[in-house]
Amino acid sequence: MRFEQEKLERRINDLAHARYRDRFPLTGIRMVEQAASPQEAREQAGIPVSVGIRWGGRDQTAWFVGALTFPEAWKDRDVVGLIRLGNTGGGNCSGYEALAYLNGQPAQALDRNHGELFIPAEAVNKGSAELVVQAWSGLTPPDAGHQPFDHRIDELDIAWLDPATDDLYYTALHVLQAVRCLEDRSNEKHGMLSALDDAIQLLDWRAPGSEAFYAAAKQALALLKQRLEELPRGARPQVTAVGHCHIDVAWLWRLKHTREKSARSWSTVLQLMDRYPEYIFFQSQPQLYAYLKEDYPAIYEKIKRRVAENRWEASGAMWLE
Repeated sequence: MRFEQEKLERRINDLAHARYRDRFPLTGIRMVEQAASPQEAREQAGIPVSVGIRWGGRDQTAWFVGALTFPEAWKDRDVVGLIRLGNTGGGNCSGYEALAYLNGQPAQALDRNHGELFIPAEAVNKGSAELVVQAWSGLTPPDAGHQPFDHRIDELDIAWLDPATDDLYYTALHVLQAVRCLEDRSNEKHGMLSALDDAIQLLDWRAPGSEAFYAAAKQALALLKQRLEELPRGARPQVTAVGHCHIDVAWLWRLKHTREKSARSWSTVLQLMDRYPEYIFFQSQPQLYAYLKEDYPAIYEKIKRRVAENRWEASGAMWLE
């Protein structure tokens, strides 16, 4: 019996969790409420935190500090910290945003759209890394009816990504999203749905997380990609996607927040460039580069290297926005 789109959606959601293998909780994390830098946060005792603890207040900063250790068997694995420090609203500074540091260097942002902290292979192969997260609580509550203004830590785990299951999840997700944009009379829609359905049915959901399940995920991924390639298609337009961040300057927040937002956004871009060599990014707003050079020189130097590689296009047409 064919899966309907709703059933496919549920199975794809299940795949999102199945991507993580050998998952276990992060322990020994402490929160420091007053610090001016990652170094200062590391030097303070703080208070122990775990899932369920609340933190925040309007326009407050908290630091989360701890040591990450990686099992010997995880060498050369794609390791991720699964860190969700609360709920982030839909915009207008409604919720937390954070910048994660690994071994003293800014790594990437953490927020509702970025709950995976990707650990560099060098750190994993060494067996440990020092984590510091600078978390900002936001300016407006994520839930207007919730008082007081605070956040609940929802997730503090670590795991490694199963590569085939991760690839299958995103490929399947994008196929389903594309299907929902096509008209029912479209042959491509029915071909894509059939391919997706056949691939998902290869998975044995009686034993998720088993070696047999992950072996089936490899087969499902290969089948899905093969079937998608076999779909008849007309002319192939060339589409070029280029990354960009529009960062508001002192709009509904202060310049301090703008400067911190630049570091969060652009450190994430640099992390994505490390993972995806084909990624090209475009950014104007020279004033923000000037702020970054003053506040986060390590990020600024990485950007310069990407500019030299022609992967980061720095435009000066609009100085501010």
